[in-house]
Amino acid sequence: MATICKQYTHQFSSLQYNLPENLTNLIVDWGEKHICDGDIYTDEDGHGRELESHITVLYGIHDEESDRVRKLLEDIEPFSVLLRGITCFNSPEKFDVVKVDVSSLTLHFLNNLISKNLPTTQTYSEYKPHLTVAYVKKGKGKKYQGKYDFSGINSKVNKLVFSSFNGNKDEIFLSA
Repeated sequence: MATICKQYTHQFSSLQYNLPENLTNLIVDWGEKHICDGDIYTDEDGHGRELESHITVLYGIHDEESDRVRKLLEDIEPFSVLLRGITCFNSPEKFDVVKVDVSSLTLHFLNNLISKNLPTTQTYSEYKPHLTVAYVKKGKGKKYQGKYDFSGINSKVNKLVFSSFNGNKDEIFLSA
């Protein structure tokens, strides 16, 4: 039985790309098949298996509304992201994060654009685009690394989602 990530309040707003349903299902199914329930970390809210596959462009945006982010993105055209291998963050937290690495120069550009033009709080020293598959108990993530089940899959980004710290979500469609 899958353990799901629970909803919890965020301190900051974020901008993310939500993968299409077919890719989300592929990734969630892979996690269900390959990551043992006994390895899943569920001791804190907001952890477990990720059921809504997304790639965070930037977490740490101070704005509650999407207006200024939308303005920065008005000339951004649709772009592609490339899925890579499965790796993990060996965090100093009580868990490891099993993730799919993502390549996209545009994601890096957008992360930089927003962080340089809006008030933000950087929670990590370096931007590493990825999508989380699951949070697993400390030390368990290593055994899931080195798999390439998604490597080479492209996904077209036509819209991004501004997720406010107040819980509101606002879709931002990219110019054609």
